Amino acid sequence: MEIIMNPYKENNKLLKDFFGKPIILITAIAAFLSTAVSEIVSTVPQFQFKSNAMLNMISSEISKLGEKYHLSSGKLEIGDSYTGLSLLPLLIAVAFLLFYIMSRKDTASLAAPTIVFKINAVIALVLSIIAAVFLILFGVVTLVELPDFGIAALPAAIGFSAFLLLYSISQLMFVNSIKKSYSSIYIVKSDAALVFAITSLVSVVISIVVQLYITLQVAPEQTVAVAANWTSTAFSGISQVLIAVVAFKYYFYLRAVTEDLVIEPSGEEPAESEDVIPYQGVKGVGSTAKKCSGCGRPLGEDDYFCNFCGTPVEK
Repeated sequence: MEIIMNPYKENNKLLKDFFGKPIILITAIAAFLSTAVSEIVSTVPQFQFKSNAMLNMISSEISKLGEKYHLSSGKLEIGDSYTGLSLLPLLIAVAFLLFYIMSRKDTASLAAPTIVFKINAVIALVLSIIAAVFLILFGVVTLVELPDFGIAALPAAIGFSAFLLLYSISQLMFVNSIKKSYSSIYIVKSDAALVFAITSLVSVVISIVVQLYITLQVAPEQTVAVAANWTSTAFSGISQVLIAVVAFKYYFYLRAVTEDLVIEPSGEEPAESEDVIPYQGVKGVGSTAKKCSGCGRPLGEDDYFCNFCGTPVEK
């Protein structure tokens, strides 16, 4: 008896083989710990830096410019906690934990973790756009009001804004490729996963540089605050590195999987009686006389599922 393989189930199995690996669970735990440590450091007064003269001056000048041009209100405080930003690692943790749990169950769907991951990516994109707009506006205002400082601040603002957008857009595209792979008959290679992995590693470097600069500026007696903030940076960095590792592994895993699945075309033109049916990139012989009841597209003579919409073929 011939065994007919459903392409949807096969794709789900391939994805579950990946997301069921221990690295996914470890990444989820690291993201949970990163969120917890970050919240503790941002809410306990003893763990927050007291600004020195240099940081107070920068904060004061930014506040003045913001109030003058209606770009912000109030004094900039080091250690402020922003709900949107603190929510992101928590959503990542929930998404990866769900990916791991659902992948260990044969009948479970990957829809729920993908939705959570996408919510995280959308929030990150919205926050990145808002941050990019304000950074560039502040850069322009600074260039006008404080030319000596603004000549370096504006290019830095533009560069960092571009980085934020690249990070968030690549994350969103990465999530979309996961959804497309488990909800269609195609396994989708994700170059966005590679970009997301690289930008995640760059974000770790940026956070370390920023933390180092702040540490050098604060008073030397603030050892408790320094230790607490470096601990938070370390947990956040470990979480981001693990996320980058997962994205790297996903990229190379799909490359290996699709290379195994795809049969390269021979380069010969198909005969008049042949159609090229895109089932996992495999070239097949079809007939235009038979059409799918779901989408109306041509079916191959030996097809058991429509190569375009996945509808089972009635034999």
